[in-house]
Amino acid sequence: MKASASLQDAEAHRGLPVISVGRMTGREGQSAAVTHVGHTLGFLLDGEVHMDIGGEVIGKPGSFLIIPAGVPHRALRSATVDFWGLGFCSSCLGMADDHPLLSAFARVRRGDLPLVPVETSEQAWVRELFARLAAAEGSHGAAALEQQRALLVLILAALQRALEARAVRPSKTTSDDLVLRALLFIEENALGPLSLKDVAAACHCTASHLASCVKNSTGHTVGSWIASIRIAAASGWLLHSDDSIEAVAERVGWRDKTHFIRQFKKIHGLTPAAWRRRARAL
Repeated sequence: MKASASLQDAEAHRGLPVISVGRMTGREGQSAAVTHVGHTLGFLLDGEVHMDIGGEVIGKPGSFLIIPAGVPHRALRSATVDFWGLGFCSSCLGMADDHPLLSAFARVRRGDLPLVPVETSEQAWVRELFARLAAAEGSHGAAALEQQRALLVLILAALQRALEARAVRPSKTTSDDLVLRALLFIEENALGPLSLKDVAAACHCTASHLASCVKNSTGHTVGSWIASIRIAAASGWLLHSDDSIEAVAERVGWRDKTHFIRQFKKIHGLTPAAWRRRARAL
């Protein structure tokens, strides 16, 4: 009861709902840039959304659209769409910025693609969760707010599973705590300036020791892990935006476009431009 009371107090103090959800259908036009005080999460049911969220992205049905609190965003083109929109105040719900279920919002702030496709087998469950949350929104009182919070947590858990499904993972399992800490640090920081020395410093060991441990445990070098995560993020931007190759390279941590193209081709067997054309033709 104490937690429920604190949520209600926060809601009354801010004059805003802790959780709000709605379904938008019809034709959406271009809009001016707006920001929200809380995190926003969309789930596209039908149509195609062209949004500017630090760069143009193209959302397709079955995808989450992630907009962290305070990040300007706007619709770029008119389109007929059908999607769920969800806004929530994470601090009101006792969820700190480093909460595991908020990692997708943190990643977008660091430059990751604000779109996450959901596995086909999961999409019906996600739609049901949004519908249940919308049905519960009109209820009031401590019990109703706890129910809404529980449904929000399930939606965020589905987002986290979708995020993990597209993430780069070790080629074989490891119980080495040093390696796990290094891979986690790489995943969280790969889209910015990052080197083997940076990772080693964060893990409180020498660069040579870390390089040996990571290579022996996973079969890949630290540099390969950084490149793989950057290329995974770049693939999303190439598929879901019309950004130039140079702009995509900068978004994922490479200022040298030539080096980016070389690394991309090493992983995909195609240049970024050729990969984009083939992926969009499928």
